[in-house]
Amino acid sequence: MLTGALVLATSGSALAAGATTGGLFSLNASEGRLEPVPGRTGQFSLALKPGSPILRLQGAGGAVTEEPARRFVARWGARGFGVTPPRAALVLDRAPAAADVALLSLSSPRVTPDGLLRFRARTVSRTPATGPLAAFARRADTGVAGPFTSARLLVAQDPGQSAFLTILVNALPSNPIGRYPSLCLQGTIVAAQNTVTGPGELSSTRNCWGLRPQGANSLVGSIIRLGLSGVAGDSVQVNMDFMSGASLTMFASNADGIQGPSTTITADGSYSFPIPAG
Repeated sequence: MLTGALVLATSGSALAAGATTGGLFSLNASEGRLEPVPGRTGQFSLALKPGSPILRLQGAGGAVTEEPARRFVARWGARGFGVTPPRAALVLDRAPAAADVALLSLSSPRVTPDGLLRFRARTVSRTPATGPLAAFARRADTGVAGPFTSARLLVAQDPGQSAFLTILVNALPSNPIGRYPSLCLQGTIVAAQNTVTGPGELSSTRNCWGLRPQGANSLVGSIIRLGLSGVAGDSVQVNMDFMSGASLTMFASNADGIQGPSTTITADGSYSFPIPAG
């Protein structure tokens, strides 16, 4: 059982770097524990005892907000961390110089009934040359393990934004003459955690999705939600290939679920869907 509290603090230089590289989450722990997983080389269990909100810095403007640990865990997948586990630096303030920095990738966050913030962790062999963790990565050690006191955990968010693209199917002819509608995302974007609510199915190839009904199903009335990570800039760019008689309403939302303006689409073309600021 860990005792003590987690106090709000961070490194100013690391936060400044995070402003231009996507985002950074920071907390200071009065104590914690990093334990190897038996029989699994390079895998660890990380436990912390939160006592204050996590400090979050987001966007080029460097806005700083506080975020409770439970919200941090709840938004894990929406931020793309479920697709690409984030890198983190665990910095031990009172450890020897040869064992005071661990560079990790984190997954499976949870808050336990007794208030512990837990992660699965892996050691990272390739260190980032730039970004908010670069300075810590150059100091990374291999012998960090066991209980610790007075430590900092810095979690870096990917430079590309995480967002959602929602598609409402208003009309889609069941036996059309010509093309079925499809959409392709522009740029290097990872789409996962996709859902279809309502009748019908969705087919996909790489970063393109076909809306052709399969069998007797119809997509009319369906709500299609694509979970995206690595979105460059402040909007989602989509190329649409359409057919006569089809109608879709589409909009983007940010990682916190705030919805941007919607557009009803009935023709081919390239479309841009703004992602609301966090």
